[in-house]
Amino acid sequence: MRNLLLTAAALSVLMAGCSSKPSLYSAVTPLKGGELITITTAISREEALLKANTNAENYCEYKQFSGYEVNEVNTIYQGLYENEKAAQKVKKGEQVLGRFTAGMFRTDSKTDFKTDLSFRCI
Repeated sequence: MRNLLLTAAALSVLMAGCSSKPSLYSAVTPLKGGELITITTAISREEALLKANTNAENYCEYKQFSGYEVNEVNTIYQGLYENEKAAQKVKKGEQVLGRFTAGMFRTDSKTDFKTDLSFRCI
């Protein structure tokens, strides 16, 4: 019985290493002519772009291509405030307020920035 449990545990560890899907932050959607698009959201412009690039890289690697080329990238602010500059001003105020409230006051979210990245695996 013990050998059976050990065998089952070892088999589950081996199966976990043979994933059938790439590790992605969001879906990759095929477009016309072999072009692909991924749309990611994040708390910062840089993080949204990093997630989109990681998606493209992981997807193309999973499909056994050597890399990818970016056709178009577009990042927009879609947060609570009128624009990105207003959000940055509020963030500075939050940093001061955070010293007194132990960081409990936050107005940014994980969807403040959206990046659309169209690419092609090469």
